[in-house]
Order: sequence, then C-alpha cells, then structure tokens
Amino acid sequence: MKKLYAELLARLGVNTSTLKDASNALANGNYTDALEICRLLALNNNAEAQLYIGVIYDNGLDVEQDYTEALKWYMLAAKQGNAEAQFNIGVIYDNGSGVK
Repeated sequence: MKKLYAELLARLGVNTSTLKDASNALANGNYTDALEICRLLALNNNAEAQLYIGVIYDNGLDVEQDYTEALKWYMLAAKQGNAEAQFNIGVIYDNGSGVK
C-alpha cells in the first residue's frame, strides 16, 4: 500500500524523496540525483541536506567546484547547529578556498 501511495504522489508531481534517498545516491556516486533531492529538502531547512549540497560543491561532484556556493550551504546548515558543516566552514577558511 505504501508503494502504491508513493507512486500516486509521484504521478501527481509530489516529490517523496527522503534524506535516505539522497544519502544512497551520494554513496552510489549519483551526485546529480543527490543534488536534486537535497535541493528540495534543503529549501525546507533540512540541515543535513544543506550539508550534502555543500559537500557536492566543495568537492566538485558532477558540478563545477565552487567554494562560494559550498560555503553558502554550509552556513545554512551550521546556523542550525550541524557540527560537520561548522567544521567544513573552518576548513574552507583555514585553506583560504574562495575566501580571504
């Protein structure tokens, strides 16, 4: 029944992807899919999704490497208390990657 409900929502254009789907996509190297899923979740203030987007841009995973974009997403996650995002911000500043 749950699968049928998910299929119905998908036909209606409702995204039912979860952070677990994004995590699986990242783990399998499907960075484009992960980014798409994470964007929807991140716009709803999901700190972990925001972190994942930062990681994708920080490392140039199927996107042009962009430290400024990575920092933007890390900051959003960090403001919500995400420790990994806070650490990654420190690394970006320590390395001087795209910042003064």
